This record gives sequence, structure tokens and C-alpha cells, in this order.
Amino acid sequence: MCPPNVFIVMELLTGSLRQKLDEVGRLKYREILVLANEISSALAYLHPTIVHRDLKPQNILIDGSGAAKVADFGIAKVSPVSSFYFSNLNEPNQRASLSCSTDWKDTCWPLQFDAFVLTH
Repeated sequence: MCPPNVFIVMELLTGSLRQKLDEVGRLKYREILVLANEISSALAYLHPTIVHRDLKPQNILIDGSGAAKVADFGIAKVSPVSSFYFSNLNEPNQRASLSCSTDWKDTCWPLQFDAFVLTH
């Protein structure tokens, strides 16, 4: 292979939290706490640079060991003050499209909803 061929290699995750809930129904309290901790840790790592904006059981993938992985960043917003460098953001209108709230409440509400779904 010669540059500029770029490949993204990712682990294969075949199930989502939604599928798990549909299969087993209600999760055990300890399992809920573990999943909530994994999800909130992932969101804390991203915040405030990236706000997911589409957190729901279908976007939480579960690996073979049962660990949660946050996925589907299709409508996520990147903070304009992030440390990331985007070479195509030289135009003002492109920079403006990235403006977003980096308030923790934007991510906290969906996480609270997911925790509610897990417990009911």
C-alpha cells in the first residue's frame, strides 16, 4: 500500500444495548451501574471537546465481554476551541457550523434517560 490510502481498523461489535435489553429484559442493578459508569466515563473523556448529541441504547455497543462502547457520532458537535486541528476549516462559514454548546447538561440529560430506560 502506498500513501494516501488510509484505513480505519476497528473492533467488531455485533450487539447494542438496545438488543441486549430486548433479549434479557431488565438488567441486574450491578450491571446497570457498570454500564452507566462505562458510558459516563466515555462521555467525560470526550467532553467538552466533543458533544455526542445522540445518546440512546441503540448507539451503545456491547463487546464480547459485556463492556459498553459509545458509537455513532454522526450528529456530534466539536467545540471550536478544541485542541483538534482541522485543515478544512479555513472558511468562516465552516467554523460557524461547528459552534455548539459544551454544557455538560447537553450530554447529561440523555445519559439520565438511558439510566431510566435501563432500570424500568
